[in-house]
Amino acid sequence: VTRENVTAHNGMRTKVWQQQVNGVPVFEAVLSASVTADGRLVTIASRFLPSLPSTPTAADSANVSAAAEGGPRTTAIMAAYASLGLNVQPGDLVAGESVAGGDFTAYQVQGMEAWAGPTWLPLGPDSLRACQHVIVTDPARGEMYQMIVSDDTGEVLVRRCLTDYIS
Repeated sequence: VTRENVTAHNGMRTKVWQQQVNGVPVFEAVLSASVTADGRLVTIASRFLPSLPSTPTAADSANVSAAAEGGPRTTAIMAAYASLGLNVQPGDLVAGESVAGGDFTAYQVQGMEAWAGPTWLPLGPDSLRACQHVIVTDPARGEMYQMIVSDDTGEVLVRRCLTDYIS
């Protein structure tokens, strides 16, 4: 369970579960359910993957183990900034505290905050790739990005702008 809340005015309870393999979250693989105050199901939605390998390849497991110790996180943050056209060097990164239940490490990068943590990226119904889930802010435009960076190649595999504009 990654989130659980109760709506104050009607008592509806919502719970969200995160799918994991070897204790590492699978990117966007969540199940959520909402029940009324008296326990009746209102909604259920799942993005769980039904046939994930219970044991990833040795190479992927080694990548995730190394990632849990922080090494690929700094490389992934540098790759994420490079995809935005910014040159960030290892000396520019200052590791901070773990956040989001220990899933992410916060970093200070040239006066900005960035976050990175290990994740599995589904490549198909039964295939995973060890990656880093990175969130960075573009200092020039002030836009925040979510990126998934491959541990083995350093390639940005997913890039989303999280900034919405009112116009």
